Parts: sequence; structure tokens; C-alpha cells
Amino acid sequence: MSSCSITPSALPPSMFALWDSDITCVTDVPRDQSLPDTLAVDPDKFAPGTPFTFLHDRRDRAEIKPRQLGVAFRNVEVQGIGASASFQPTLGSLFNPLSVVEEIKNARHPPLKRILSGFEGVVKPGEMLLVLGSPGAGCSTMLKTLANHTEEYHAVSGERHYDSISPADLKRYFRGDVQYCPEDDIHFPTLTVEQTIDFAATTRTPRTRSDGTRSQFVETVTTILTTVFGLRHVRKTPVGNQQIRGISGGQKKRVSIAEALATRACIGCWDNSTRGLDASTALEFVQALRIATDTMKLGTVVSIYQAGESLYKHFDKVCVIYEGRMAYFGPADKAKDYFIDMGYEPANRQTTPDFLVAVTDPGARIPRAGVASQPRTADEFAQYFKASKLGRENAEEVDQYISTYSGNTESAKAYAQSARAEFAKRSGMKNPYMLTIPQQVAAVMRRKIQIIRGSMLATGINLFSYVFQAIITGTVFLRMPEATSAFFSRSGVLFFALLFSALNTMAEIPALFAQREIVLRHEKAALYHPFVEMLAHTLVDIPIALVITTVFVIILYFMTGLQRSPEQFLTFLLSLLVLSLTMKSWFRAIAAAFKSEATAQVVAGLSTLALSIYTGYTIPKPSMIGALRWITYINPLRYGFEAILTNEFRTLRGACSSLVPQGPGYENVSLENQVCAVVGAQPGQDFVDGAEFARLSYGFSYSKTWMNLGIIIAFGVGFTVLLLVFSEYNTSTSHDSTVALFKRGTKVKKAKRDAPGNSGDDKEVGLDNLKPVDDKHHAPSAQSPLDAKPPTQTDVFDIFTWQNIKYTVPISGEPDRTLLNEVSGDDKEFGLDNLKPVDDKHHAPSAQSPLDAKPPTQTDIFDIFTWQNIKYTVPISGEPDRTLLNEVSGDDKEFGLDNLKPVDDKHHAPSAQPPLDAKPPTQTDIFTWQNIKYTVPISGEPDRTLLNEVYGYVAPGKLTALMGESGAGKTTLLNVLAKRLYSGTVTGDMLVNGQALPADFQSQTGYVQQMDTHEPTSTVREALIFSAKLRQPPSVPLEEKLAYVEKCIDICGLTEYAEAAIGSLNVEYKKRSTIAVELAAKPKLLLFLDEPTSGLDSQFAWAIVSFLRSLADQGQAILCTIHQPSAELFQVFDRLLLLKMGGQTVYFGDLGTNATKLINYFERNGGRHCEGHENPAEYMLDVIGAGATASTSADWHNLWLQSPEAASTQEEIKTIISEGINRGAVQTELTSEFATPWLVQVKELIVRGINSYWRDPTYLMAKLVLNTLAGLFIGFTFFKAKDTQQGTQNKLFAIFMCEILTVPLATQLMVPFISIRNVYEIRERPSRMYSWTALVTAQILVEIPWNIVGAASLFFTWFWTVGFQNDRAGYTYLMMGIVNPLYYSSIGQAVAAMSPDAQTGALLFSLLFSFVLTFNGVLQPFRQLGWWRWMYRLSPGTYLIEGLLGQALGQQDINCSAVEFVKITPPSGLTCAEYMNPYISFAGGYLQNPDASADCNFCSTRTTDQFLEASFNIYYSHRWRNVGIMLAFVVFNVSAIYIFTYLFRIRTGSLLPSFRRFKKKKN
Repeated sequence: MSSCSITPSALPPSMFALWDSDITCVTDVPRDQSLPDTLAVDPDKFAPGTPFTFLHDRRDRAEIKPRQLGVAFRNVEVQGIGASASFQPTLGSLFNPLSVVEEIKNARHPPLKRILSGFEGVVKPGEMLLVLGSPGAGCSTMLKTLANHTEEYHAVSGERHYDSISPADLKRYFRGDVQYCPEDDIHFPTLTVEQTIDFAATTRTPRTRSDGTRSQFVETVTTILTTVFGLRHVRKTPVGNQQIRGISGGQKKRVSIAEALATRACIGCWDNSTRGLDASTALEFVQALRIATDTMKLGTVVSIYQAGESLYKHFDKVCVIYEGRMAYFGPADKAKDYFIDMGYEPANRQTTPDFLVAVTDPGARIPRAGVASQPRTADEFAQYFKASKLGRENAEEVDQYISTYSGNTESAKAYAQSARAEFAKRSGMKNPYMLTIPQQVAAVMRRKIQIIRGSMLATGINLFSYVFQAIITGTVFLRMPEATSAFFSRSGVLFFALLFSALNTMAEIPALFAQREIVLRHEKAALYHPFVEMLAHTLVDIPIALVITTVFVIILYFMTGLQRSPEQFLTFLLSLLVLSLTMKSWFRAIAAAFKSEATAQVVAGLSTLALSIYTGYTIPKPSMIGALRWITYINPLRYGFEAILTNEFRTLRGACSSLVPQGPGYENVSLENQVCAVVGAQPGQDFVDGAEFARLSYGFSYSKTWMNLGIIIAFGVGFTVLLLVFSEYNTSTSHDSTVALFKRGTKVKKAKRDAPGNSGDDKEVGLDNLKPVDDKHHAPSAQSPLDAKPPTQTDVFDIFTWQNIKYTVPISGEPDRTLLNEVSGDDKEFGLDNLKPVDDKHHAPSAQSPLDAKPPTQTDIFDIFTWQNIKYTVPISGEPDRTLLNEVSGDDKEFGLDNLKPVDDKHHAPSAQPPLDAKPPTQTDIFTWQNIKYTVPISGEPDRTLLNEVYGYVAPGKLTALMGESGAGKTTLLNVLAKRLYSGTVTGDMLVNGQALPADFQSQTGYVQQMDTHEPTSTVREALIFSAKLRQPPSVPLEEKLAYVEKCIDICGLTEYAEAAIGSLNVEYKKRSTIAVELAAKPKLLLFLDEPTSGLDSQFAWAIVSFLRSLADQGQAILCTIHQPSAELFQVFDRLLLLKMGGQTVYFGDLGTNATKLINYFERNGGRHCEGHENPAEYMLDVIGAGATASTSADWHNLWLQSPEAASTQEEIKTIISEGINRGAVQTELTSEFATPWLVQVKELIVRGINSYWRDPTYLMAKLVLNTLAGLFIGFTFFKAKDTQQGTQNKLFAIFMCEILTVPLATQLMVPFISIRNVYEIRERPSRMYSWTALVTAQILVEIPWNIVGAASLFFTWFWTVGFQNDRAGYTYLMMGIVNPLYYSSIGQAVAAMSPDAQTGALLFSLLFSFVLTFNGVLQPFRQLGWWRWMYRLSPGTYLIEGLLGQALGQQDINCSAVEFVKITPPSGLTCAEYMNPYISFAGGYLQNPDASADCNFCSTRTTDQFLEASFNIYYSHRWRNVGIMLAFVVFNVSAIYIFTYLFRIRTGSLLPSFRRFKKKKN
């Protein structure tokens, strides 16, 4: 038996006290040997309810006490932080004083938004609640509030009771019992499906179980969930993401659902969890929830968009939200009648969920005839419900539930007893986590290892980079001699090894931010402490770092010839390993400390600069200025460098490479009269003690080695503690604003907000312009700023009233005549509320409100009024009658009615219905396809067939739907037909009018992709103008193109958003913009659309489909894939092409009125009967066996092939082909590949690029700030460098560190380069909008000016602070401010051109640039490069460094400091000058005391030319040659951009086709 007892007789007043009670548990559970240990699963014969019944039975037989949890809430109000900005930020706006003042004002007094108000209800154990509302109404906020996830909101007030547990106690102790499953599916991409679900089950495995060990329990849960949701066949497949290929989007959604269910929560909140699922799988999900809710007595809250009737019937209650107010909360089966009684009626075949959402939409609801007092505003709806019988019953139920459970200590005690029985021993009584911290660490470590194993390529690349760098560096510094000539090189090797090992972790920052949202979700689900993730990461990294560092050290250490004693080797290895782990914790702590990745990257970059400069290598401690010397004391790299440098030099006796004096005339000079010209040399010694060299040059001492190592470990521990603290308490991330942003300088027209019921507080805080924090999925929401809120009912139909109207006219010679006398009334008498559009087969009656039917036909609203032979005469006193109109005929088009538009759909601005003069071009050509087969090669397997003998056609004026279950090949077929596939093999015929496709077929068609891919800062109008200019033929005048753009804006209902940035629009308006961009190109033949309604709610989906209907009615041919259409949405389509798994046709033909033809076909061929209330779209998928666990015995593909409908379709295609041949082929309109000349393309792309950069101040400011701060930091680090040898070397490193800045600057510019390229590759290239060479040219020309501006800020903050001479500024600016930006811009874009993404590009650039830095002659002087001298000559850094150093330092004197003089004892009888002058005459240098006869102070270098030529092979005379060579490198880099773009992004197929063909033949 398992039992827990709480010893105190009475429950303490708080749950904290309850957990402090002495709770004792006995866990000996008798096993019923008759129970099976595992659930036998047969995927072919499996009911969704089986596993839940199985678990319930096992729990009961094991006598495990279950617990239940409900939630009751009353007077709940949620406030969020609004957003007041309504214009796009630009670089100029950042420096606008008014903008700065506004930012300060908003920071001090943030604008607030009321998201939810006045909510009350109860969800009991065993009940399912459906939450419905338009996007932005507050559905997500409702679910998060009920799930107790309220941290992101400004304030949450009102009562919430989780039975007897308060929200605070629930969060602290039982957080895992209430789960929220978000809409977005974010998982670790390299984990498999099984591993993802397995981890969730592991962390929520109870201590008391009915089926043995923890591993057996986890295996059972994972098996059940993967079977229920049809994931068994992908258990071993990675989840994947945009970069890593994995499971499909629908399968990923099922993984999210399974992961949430694996936590075994008592209350589950599911936010739009059916998005991306086909109708059959969505139904199975809801059925599984229903069974689990009933069996396990769960509380289930679900929000669903486009919910079908079959889903709706599974719910007990429904909550309807109207603009943040509760319009209804009560029984689901009474909701429809409630709103009908209120005064609204559903449209024909409109599902109940769609009807419930429609009544909250002024543009979609249909008032009932004869009812004049319906609520119209959100407040009126809420008040009406509270006053209704159902509202009173709901309030009574809430009161009763709260009174029963609130403060019930026995109930709380029982719940705590049940919960505690599941917690592991020693898991702690003050946290909600079921496992102990060691168990959590073990689970997360196992997951971390799985993540690493799933991405072995990344680990391999990391190891390869270490090995590669070690080999390159080892060969550059190969077998360094134990001589003074190698002292500088030896220091360089140690510095490089230290820096590379320590700073490599900085590349982890993007990955850490990518996983933060996952960790936050798991923390809220009480799976593990957030700090456990970082602790496990650190622990797993230790053996990996040990292996990689050991390999790196072994290669580097022995190739370079460092001191070969075991003690020194192990000290070197230990120092690098400890420092590597310390710096990993440092950079991870930076990532954990900030909410924004951009901020973390900036801080990490600046810290890297500071850490690398202040190690003591680039500038020794004695040369540092006092104001910045303190950095060395907080720099762990400095302690590491001291440890490894003194470890190396302490036993080194460097043979003197050049005794002074020597040479002609000094053959017989004794050693007593010579000295080694190296710091630390002693007269009379032909060697230099390494320890003394380290002490004098760097201020380092070996006696501090172990102290330094201890300090590094202390830093490591401190950084790790900071990492764990930040990880635990800073789990949130920054969110982008979701407000519609308009172009600056445009006048934004505000929507009316005069509806009754609006709070006065709204005006005080400017809420007209605000948007709720909630509902991330549809931004801006229906309440978005400025004019994004749809007008209320009174906005469109303001009630016009009149009272006591009296109208009199004077009559000559008579009293005034009264024509109207005290007349009163309103416009309701005219029946405007009850008008409906004329019915037709698509819209009868429409769900669209009066005068705004969806979609109205041309005559629905504007019946054409004609007149004939009108004659009008007036009598003239004393004259013949005068004729004013004589036999006039005509119609209303002459009076400009063509330009009228109907009242818009739910957003009202303007309608999806086009104006009568905005029609797309009339089409008559018919597109057909026959026997389409598409296969793709699979490595190690036979080729896979994705499409199999598919045929059909699309006719002008017809809207054809392409449907099928997930994986049936819908998008694949669309891409094949649109000629947008560049891999695999396609066979079959695609014809237009029975003849071959025109050469510019892609230009004559439009393709609206599922993803709305745009340049995010472009306005809607700019995007359309860009499309029209580049895709319409050049013969069309510009004025006509611009006029057509305005028509397209009208057609697509985008007038009020024409100047809004596309990236800031909500889901619907982005989709409208995508369609408009394609229409602006005037597609002559066909319009393809892929999932245009995916992710939209029913009203948004209806708006899009009704818009497509209007296009088809005007002659456009449309082929469209669609998911989960409602019955009324489905009947808008004319034809259907239905596919099954494997890309096989199941049906093609007309749907018929209310889909009767489709239904009759399936029923006639053995399908079950379709009930009258069923959605035909769901019915057909169910019949063919679509879904995760569904199946069918019939082969519907073969049935189709043998059906008369298939034969009829073939005949129709033959007829179309034969008639088309007689009409002639479609003419190619474009004589070249693109519609516009190349220069025009470049010009338009440059304009777009300039606007994009200007509107991205974050990018530009990052560039400018990095240059400015780096210039100041480097300048003041080497502030006013002296003219000594060390000062000259400091100036050298001041220039060298500026070159290192090339790495972050070039990495930064890859992001916009690749982002714009992605837009081109995804949307613009397949449309043949412009040439790739034009894009590359424009990207080069747009980027360079900003880099030159940034380099200027670097120069002005750096040049004079370092102390260079004024007369050298011109040339230095030319190289630093112009040539260098040209160089790193071009090489950065060249690397980006061959990289798939910015992260890969950054890694490649860092690797390539390491060659530039290694071989430029600074770290290893030219004369010691040996075999690598050819790389020295190939390195651009060689000529940049030589040009800058040679000009800035050349032809100047050097004056040695005291420590740089060497003391020489001249032979007896000679002065210093007499002894040294012959040597100085050919070797250089000077004497400080030439007349002395002892202790001659000799400086080995007199001029900077001597220093630069002897040590670094730098010549002042080469300065202009170097400019020319650098410009040649720039030309080469620019050429490489074009070449790499073609090879890696444009050219299709393998780069080694001949080899692949040979391999294929061999196999």
C-alpha cells in the first residue's frame, strides 16, 4: 500500500506550512501479478481511448490514490503593457529629440492595456472547456491565466481558485499539475521524437507506480503517446527545425501535444493545438483529450481556430470572448440557441464554433429579422450575458464551487497527500519538481548527451577547428629554436593557444538563446530547475573539453617545440583546460544575464576585446595607462597567460641570436665586451635567462603560477555561480513589438472608436494606439493600433435617428404649406439591419453581415440600373414646354458607379470585394497536366515516389481546391506544376491550351506561398510597386503600373495599411500582401496558393477565401491547397483534387452544390453515409482513412481510376487539349529571362536596400557603436604611445587590433546579406523577378557606404588617441577608412555567398581570417615563417598591416626607455663611441653615453624603419604599392561573391556531377 499521513491534526493556514509538516509516506505497493507490465499495441487496430483506460485500471488496482483539480475564477481582469509606437524606427528617429523624450516617458509610465475584464466561470474535473474568439480577443491570455502563467502581464486581479489551492501556492508547490501547451512548436531539433517525449515522462515519473521501474513506466507512456498520435514510424527521427531536416509541421505539433500529456497534469490548457493538423488528426486529438478527461478526471481547456462541428460536440462548456470581455460562458450545447435568442442567426451550414465567433465580429454576424435590440459592443455582450439566465446560473455555479473548496483544509490536505506520494524522496518540500536535483541533473545530462550525439557534425566541426588550428599554428612556429630570436614567437604561440581555447565558446551564445524558450516552458511545467540545464551543460562539457583541449595541446605543444618536461606539459594542459572551462562559464553567464541576444553579443564582443588586449601580450603591464590597468586584475586570461608564459620561460636559457657588437672588426672581441641585445641580457653572457626576460618584459613571475591557477579556478567558480543564478531567475526573453508600424512621414488615418462601453481610462493612457501583450500569433490583433481595430457595428451602420421634423415651404399669396409635421424615427424602419445579399450557389445566405456579404457577387450589392428613351419636359408659362432630356439611354456606369466599393469584411478597410474597375486581366487559357510523376533519390534506398500519375486542369473563373492528409503531396504537386522544384525527377505533360508551356511560364503565373516571405521593412505599397516595376513588361508605362498597384491595394483590402511595414502586419494582412504582390505582376495564366488559411481563425480564413472567390468570379484561374476548411468555406470552391498518401489521386471534379457531387461519389463507391450536419471536407478524409490512427480497407485510388468520373475527366482534358490546339499556343511575352533591363533591376534593388538599412537602426547602430567604442578602447589602451621600442611595438598592436575588428564587422554584415538572399531564393527567384547578379551588385553597393562611415568613426576615435603624427593621417585614413572597409565588406559577403546561414558563415569567416592574422607577419615575423612564406605573400593582412605601419611609423626616430638599453663594457682604453661606432655604422642603433669608457648604454634600434624592416619585413616605400594590392584583393573578393553565389546558390545539382554519375552506375 502507498500511504502518506500528515501528523498535525489541523492543516496549517498556508500551503507553505503544509509542506513544512511532517509528511511520512510508505511506498511499498503490492504488485498484482495478473496485470500486464506493458500495453500491447497494434497500430492497425488501435482505439485512442485504450491507453487511458489501461493506465486508469492499473492505477486503481495498485490502489494509488488519484487527485483531481478544477479551477474557478471570478471577476478576473488582466492588464498588459501596451505599445505606443506606430511608426517604423529609422536611424534618423534614434537621434530625434522628440523620440527620445517619448521613450523616456514610456519607460517611466508604461502604457497599459486591459486584455481581459469581468471573467467568471468554473472548469470542474472531468470537464472540457472550448475557448473561442477572434485573434486578439484574448484567447491565449485566457488560457495562460487559467494555467497560472501570468508573469508576462502587468497585473492580474480577481479571484482564481484551484479547488482549495491558491494561485501562489499552486505555482510554488504544484506547478506541474497545471500545464499550458503553447501554439508554437519549439523543441531541441536534434532530439528524436522518442527522446523528446521520453524526457518529459522521465521528469514527471511518480515515485509510486503501478508498473515497476522508472524506465518501464517511461517506456509505457512513450509507447502509448507515440501510438495515439501516429508517431510510431518517426520515433527515431529528429524533430528538426528550419536548418535541420526532421519531421513535418503536423507531426511536430503532435510531438508538442504528446510532450504535454506525458507530464500527467491535472489541468491542461491547449492553445490552438490543432494548427497544422489535417481535420482527421485534429479530431483524433480532441477525442483523445475527451477520453483522457473522462477517464482520469482532468480539467481541459482548449482554444481552437476553425473548429469543426465534430470537434465541438466533444466539449462540455464553451467560453466566447469578444474584445477581452466574456460574451458567453456555459454549456456548449446551449450556446448556439443563446445567441440566436439574443438576435443573431447562423449562415447556411455554418458550424456552431464559427457562428459563435462570428457574433463577436461586427462584419460577420447576421442580425435576425424582427429583432432590433441586439447587443452590439463587447461591453453590451458581457452585460447581456450577466443578466441572462445562463449568466446567472454560471455565477451561481462559480459561487457554489468556490464556497465548497475555498478554505477547505481537508481537501487541500488530501491533494497534498496525493501529490506528495508522487514526489521522490528528498526532493524537497518547498518546490514543485517531482525529482531531486541530482535526478534532474542526471536526466538533463542524458538529454544533453543525446543532443550532442544528434548533432555530431557540430561537435566534429568544433574538434576539427581545434585540430586544424593546432596544425596550422604548429607548422608556422615549427620547432622554434631555444634562442632569443624565438622569444617573441614563443610568446605569440602561448598567446594564441590561450586565446583560441578561451574565446571559442562565444559561438555558443546564439544556441543558448535558441534553447531559452524551451527551458522556460519546461520550468513552467515543473520538469526541472532552469539552473539544472546550465549545470548539466557544464558537467557534460568537462570530458568533451578535456578531450578536445588534450588533442589541441598535444599537436601544438610538440610541433612548436615548447619545453618538453612532463611537469611543464601538464601545467600547460591544466592551465588551458581550466581557463577554457572558466571562459565557457563567462560567456554562458553573459548569455544568461540578458534578455536580448543582440545585447549579449555586444557585451561579449567588447569583453573579448578587453580580455584579449589586457592579457599582457599585446601591451605589457608596465606600458598600460593607469586608468585602464585595473582591467588586468579582473581578467582571468591575464592570470592564465602569466601561468603558461612563466611555465615555459622559467627553464629556458635562450642562446643569444645576435651579440652586440659583432661583425667586421670585432672578430677577436671577448665575450666580456659583448652583450645580447635582448631585454634581460647580462654583460658577459651569451644567453638570456627566460625567467628574467619574462619579469622585465611582462612583469610576470613563476612563483605565482599556482596562485594564478587558483585565481582562475576562483573565477571559474564565480562565473559558474553567476551562470546558475542568472539561468534560474532570468528565464524570460525580449519580445519584438507586434504593433503595425507605418512609414515615417505618412499620415495614418485612425479608425473610429466611439462605440459605447469604451472605458474612459482608455483615452487617458492612449489605448487607442495600443495592442495587448497577448496573442503573439496574430499581430497586430483586432485591437491593433491606429486603425487596425475593426469598426464596431455602429462604425459601419451608425443608427440615424430623427425627431420632431417639420418642413414647410412658402407658397406665394398663401400660408406656408407643411410637408412634414413632427416626424420621428430611425433607419431601422428601412430594414437595413435585415438586408442580405442575393443568394447564389456559393453564398446562400452569407455569413457576411448586411451590405458586406462574403463574398458578394457583382450584382449582390450593385444591381446594374439601366434606362432607355428617357424624355423630360417642363412647362414654361406662355411658351411651349421645354425639353431638358430627349431620348436618353444608358446605365449607371456612366455615373461612376464602377468606382464604388462595398462595405468591407470584418476589417472594413476596404473590402476583399474589388471595385468594378480593379479587375485582374481576363483569362481564357486553360492549364492542364497529365501523368505527373515525381521521384526523389534517397541515399541507400530506392527512389521515393511522391506523386504518382496525377492529372487535372484549372480553368479560368474556377476556384480549385487541392486537398489531402499530411504527407499526401499537396505542396509538392503545387511546386511541380509551378515549375519550382530543382531536384528530383518529374515526368508527365503540363500544357496550356494543349500546347507546350511558354518560355516565360513562371512570369505569367503567380505563386502565393504558405510562408509570407517579404522584406520586412518594406511598406505594402513599396512591395507592390517593386513587383509591378520588375515583373510587368517594359512596354507598360510606369504610370499604368503605379495605377494598377493602387487597384491591387484596393482589391486586397490594404488601403489603410498601404504605408505599413509588411513585417509588422498580422497574419491575415501579411497573407493579403503576399497575394497582392503576386497580383501586381498581372499573372496572365494562373494563380497558385499554398495553404493561404493555415494558422488563421475562421473569420480570417473566410476573408481570404472569399477574396479568392471574388478573383475567380472575375476570370482568374486559381489552384489552392487548404487545410481544415469548414463546410461553408469548402462550398466556396468549384472543384477539388484530392490526394492520398503517396501522391495518388482519389478524386478530381466538381464539388456540386453543398458538395453533393463529392459526397455522392464516395457513398456510391462504398463510403459510409454523410450525415446532414457533417462537414464534407472532414467526411471525405475520414472515408479515405486519413489521420494518425485511421485506416480503410478500400483502395480509393484504384476505385477512382475505374470510376466514370475519372474517364470523364480524361475526356475533358482531351477536349481542352484539342480545342486549345486550334486556338494556338500562348505567346511568350518576354523576349529575355526578365521583364526589365539589368540596370533597372539594380536601381530598384539599391533603392530597396537603402530603405531597408535605414529602417534597421539596430543593425546600423551596432556597426557604428562597435567601431566607435572599439576605437576609443584601443586608442586609450595605447594612449599616446611613446617613441620607445615598446611604444613602437604598441603602435603596431594598436593597428593589429583594429584589423581583428574585421571579424565581428564582417560577421555582422552577413545577416542582412543572407536575409535578403533568402527572400530572393524563396519567392523572387522562382517568379523571375530579377537577375541574381543584379541582387549581388545591389547588396555590395548598399553595404559599402555604411562600412566606410563606421570606419571613419573608428579612425577619428583611434588615430590621435594612440599618438600618431598628424602628417600621416591622410594615408592612414585612406587605408583604414576606405580600403579596409572595401576589403572586409567584400570578403565578408564572399563568405556569406557560399554559406547556408549566418552562423555557418561566421564560423567559416573566423577560420579563414585566422589565416590572415597568422600569416600577416605580426604574430610570427616574416623571417621566421619558413615554408609558410608563400602564405605571407598571399595574405591580404600583410599588405594592410605593412601599408598602415609603414606609413604611420616609418622614417621616425626611436628613443629607448631605460629598460631597453643594454649595457656593454668596452675594452680598456676605448670610449663607448670609439668601440661601438663601427658596429653602429652597419647595424644601426645608438649610444646614450658615447663618451663614457664603461657601462655603455646601447639601444639596438635608432629608427623605426630599422625596427620594422629587421623584425617585420615592413618598408615605408611600399605604401602605395600596398594600396594597389589591397584594391586588387577587393576586386578578387567581389568576383568571388558572384562566383560563389552561382556555384553554391544558383547552380543546381552537385558540384561533382561526373563523380555522382559514376557512383550511380557502379551501384
